[in-house]
Amino acid sequence: MRRYRLILRLLIAVVVLNGVRALGQETGAARTERQPLWKTDLREFGYEQFSPYNVRWMRLIVHFTDDNHVVIGWISPDAATLSRTKGSAFGVPAHLHVLILDAKTGRKLTQRDWSTPRSGFPVLFGIPDGKTVICTDNSLRLLSPNLDVVKEQELPDGATCQHLSYRQSPSKRTVLTRSINEKRTSWELLNANTFATISTWTRELGNDSILEPMAISDHWMVGWCGQPTELSLCLRKPDEEWHLFRLGGLNSPAFFVSDELLAVGLRPGSVASIVSVQGSVLFQINLPKEHYLAEIVPSADGERFAAVDYRMRGLRSEPLDMYPFGSSEQALVYSLKDRRAIFALKVKGTSPWTPWHVHDNSVALSPNGTILAVLSDVVLSTYSVP
Repeated sequence: MRRYRLILRLLIAVVVLNGVRALGQETGAARTERQPLWKTDLREFGYEQFSPYNVRWMRLIVHFTDDNHVVIGWISPDAATLSRTKGSAFGVPAHLHVLILDAKTGRKLTQRDWSTPRSGFPVLFGIPDGKTVICTDNSLRLLSPNLDVVKEQELPDGATCQHLSYRQSPSKRTVLTRSINEKRTSWELLNANTFATISTWTRELGNDSILEPMAISDHWMVGWCGQPTELSLCLRKPDEEWHLFRLGGLNSPAFFVSDELLAVGLRPGSVASIVSVQGSVLFQINLPKEHYLAEIVPSADGERFAAVDYRMRGLRSEPLDMYPFGSSEQALVYSLKDRRAIFALKVKGTSPWTPWHVHDNSVALSPNGTILAVLSDVVLSTYSVP
């Protein structure tokens, strides 16, 4: 009996080891135990999870402002409106908290707060010259490395930060804002350093056709266009008309990893590819079955990009209202020059067998691509990328 148990354990070990090796070969980077430069629990700086079961209630945002500094932000409702059992509605009085840490040591450098109505996702991002852009009330604010307000500009068409979303170019020099009011959806393409308008356009609510920008670079935009029942990928320059962007009939989410390169095929069952705006394929990323890439974050120098590898987990049973969901598996860094993954880090994803314990993982990459920041729930860690 002991011999059979030993043989069984050896077989299990071989299967697990081969699985790890296979995953490393698929991603192009061997996954090893990696020691972080530093790690910190952000609750030490005042962050508080609204619900122990859902970390998204107070979503943390992490960006680099340059190669040496990390900016973290979150919005929390004021104490008078905080309810730990039922939550608090969007739009109630709240504060945006912004924190700057040293990217090499994790040391806190400065922290400030701004009053603003509560929203689901803070509008906050870094610009590689050390500055930070935030949105409070109905204004965009450009902050210095010390978080002093350098420039402020009201949002167009009576928009507020509560209904504002944004997309950054890989270089972080250009930003596309999207705002919604009772009558229309408005987009504004801006210079991130000056808030100067590059292009604007609107779409009236009730319009049956879809024209939804998904991602931008400094010179291009990609998005969905067409009718709701037949959407296609479209591409254009800011001063030109949209045109179809077909890749062998594949229509899937697409994100820029450099000024003229996109990551496409970002859904389960698709082959992720890096393609040019002319449609030529630079290389393909072969992930295991039921895996896909998300959280695409380019380095500002256009040489690398980070991503989170997700795996579809769980059972599918429509009578029981059970469906597979994406659970993060690893954080990856790809080199566009080497056309492969050069860094892989195992992260803890959400298990389909232990409900109510959601594990969130997101990544940020320094402008030169040499430091990866990984936010796992409330713990922020940084790693040196070779």
